[in-house]
Amino acid sequence: MELRFNARTDVIQAFATPIYGLRIFEAEPLNADLKSLILNDESSDPGVQRSNVGGWHSREDFLSRPERAVRTFKELALTAVRTVMPLMVGGACRFDVKVAGWANVLRRGGQNRRHVHPGNHLSIVYYVDAGTPAAASDASVGGALELIDPRAHVEMTTLAEDPLGRGLIVQPYNGQMVIFPSWMYHQVNPYQGDAERISIAVNAHISNVMRLPETRSGELVNARH
Repeated sequence: MELRFNARTDVIQAFATPIYGLRIFEAEPLNADLKSLILNDESSDPGVQRSNVGGWHSREDFLSRPERAVRTFKELALTAVRTVMPLMVGGACRFDVKVAGWANVLRRGGQNRRHVHPGNHLSIVYYVDAGTPAAASDASVGGALELIDPRAHVEMTTLAEDPLGRGLIVQPYNGQMVIFPSWMYHQVNPYQGDAERISIAVNAHISNVMRLPETRSGELVNARH
């Protein structure tokens, strides 16, 4: 009698939640235009109160603006959704998607309380200007995006060195785009940088999903929008 176990083949990673990290390369001109637009808005509009504490949150029609920079960013956000959707549903697909978004500005001490984005399927955070980066050892107060482990009662684990239940810390950089399920609780820890941290948040509502035959080249099928 022998007990056998292969760590490569005999472990089931159950209930994984994919988080998608994308990057817009050569985004400096776009980011400069978006930053100027957002800071100008902040100076003339009190914004709205949502999860933001000590930070500015624009109205939620930001992606409806006519400026070229906003239109360019909106198309990039839609492209990102088209990119990850086939990974979510297991293959090429066609779907309808509607997006809405807003801008955020954090200064020293600003944060966003733990929250979700109900009524949507995917949420995006894009960093126009990450401001002053936090030290790796100071993520909890460095303005990092923290995605909360969604498994109920996971905090009941008692193993001191077991990472189960810890949040996923995302340290931002300019041009970074993070996509996660809208139902996932998340927060932005207190930002302690000297420069503004400017981001754009986007919610994507997806409907009429239809799986399509795989193409020979493996190319993804674009969404309708």
